[in-house]
Amino acid sequence: MTEQAEEEIIADVSDLDSPIRVIKYIGVECPFLSYKGMKGLILLKILIDGDGNPVRIEIIRNDLEQFPSFSENAIKAVRKWQFSKPMINNSPVCVWYILPIRFKG
Repeated sequence: MTEQAEEEIIADVSDLDSPIRVIKYIGVECPFLSYKGMKGLILLKILIDGDGNPVRIEIIRNDLEQFPSFSENAIKAVRKWQFSKPMINNSPVCVWYILPIRFKG
């Protein structure tokens, strides 16, 4: 977590002026062709700072944990994403945001 994120208020996502949106998206690479047909959900808990940057990412559910490359690729991609700035009363805050990543083989 960055020093900036530690100094900002961590708010509840439901209190934001507007919902979190992804404004810069990098696709999640599906691992090796040998996994074709694999389906599952990975739920990421992301701490988004007041500028919309993901500063911490945790896995809270992983249907594909026996294949670590799925979660590794999801985290690698999401680290490069940019989110809308979380604001309450027009002031930037940090929020924890739950993001589902679905793999559909």
